[in-house]
Amino acid sequence: MRGLKWILLFLVLVLVSCARPHPTPKDPEAALLARVKAYWDLRLKGGSAEERLKFERCGLDPKCREAFLQGKPKATLTYLSYQILGVEHPDEKTALVKIKVRYRVPPILGQSFEQTGTFKDKWVLINGKWYHVIKGFSREW
Repeated sequence: MRGLKWILLFLVLVLVSCARPHPTPKDPEAALLARVKAYWDLRLKGGSAEERLKFERCGLDPKCREAFLQGKPKATLTYLSYQILGVEHPDEKTALVKIKVRYRVPPILGQSFEQTGTFKDKWVLINGKWYHVIKGFSREW
């Protein structure tokens, strides 16, 4: 009976430790890269605008959020793969993440094709969390 109590106590401790939320990385660079990866993984799987707003700085402002949700384009790119090529930090709260993306262009005259592009994604650190800045939804970007 005594051995059973120890086994039950051990199982409870294991379950409690698994149920605790995992802390975010203390290193801002690691946190940034984890967030960029989660964002682009969501883009690859075709995440909705509502899902993407969790990563967008625009999602923090009600007016911008509303404009983002209403501005759904008629035809969108289909992202096929991405590669993070590097990170530049103009300052401690800004990161420019160089991304190489392979994507499919919506059908033009019935024909679709794939392309590859490289660009810099802007991310800003707000209250300890990195947010993507959408070009055109920001005065400085």
